[in-house]
Amino acid sequence: MKSDEPTVDFGQLPPALRREVARPMIQFHYFARYFRQHLLEEKNAPLYKGGKLGQHLPASTGPLADLTDFFTEYESWLRELGVSERRFGALHPDETDFNKMVADKPIATSFFNKGLTDDVIRAELNDAVGKTNLDNPDAPRALRWLVEAFNKATEKVVDTKLQYS
Repeated sequence: MKSDEPTVDFGQLPPALRREVARPMIQFHYFARYFRQHLLEEKNAPLYKGGKLGQHLPASTGPLADLTDFFTEYESWLRELGVSERRFGALHPDETDFNKMVADKPIATSFFNKGLTDDVIRAELNDAVGKTNLDNPDAPRALRWLVEAFNKATEKVVDTKLQYS
């Protein structure tokens, strides 16, 4: 990494470190953004129905409420990192377009290819959960269900849409 660069992004990391650090952070960022912006609108999606998330969302207490609070703090932390003397600008905390969230690797779009959209992530989440359903899940089990689904879905979109290595 160049020491004279005022803003640090993933593209400045060596390839091995980029695979170890950037990919999981990007996956987490997509998870946080989708969860906060789109999940509550997904009441008919297999992920929402299969995980019985309606029993736990929106939540004022419990693990899913803690996750919501954590994502809020995470986004504040990213904003703080973006204004320090040596800024971390690898992920855009306020960007709502998934195609533009990763600074060093925006996803190209065109009239026929919209890139990474909430519909693409929704489809990957639906594939991740398949036809399985949780029976009467408590909040911690619903949280695990949600995290596993997002891990599978974001891993796939980072590979196929972002093509990050």
